[in-house]
Amino acid sequence: MIPNKDHDNKDIVLLPDNLFINLINMELQEKIANSMDMDIDATDALKVLLGQALTHLQKDLEDWSIDIFDDKNILFYQAKNYIPRNYNLRKKNC
Repeated sequence: MIPNKDHDNKDIVLLPDNLFINLINMELQEKIANSMDMDIDATDALKVLLGQALTHLQKDLEDWSIDIFDDKNILFYQAKNYIPRNYNLRKKNC
């Protein structure tokens, strides 16, 4: 390094956010995938995202997305895993 000159970030490349994922415990993800008891809003969002409901709700779903885990649909809200209405799962993750 040259004193009086700050070039320590000159050759550093920042990676875009889309190359990063949120990691989750696989055992927990399996429990989430197998839990079917969802809130009404989550159920409606999932139906629309899967094309099984009216699309007039589509504009309200910008923050919702789905992913597949063990051939089951996993719901995300603002890139965070939705926890179904399961007291034990919600208690462990609050």
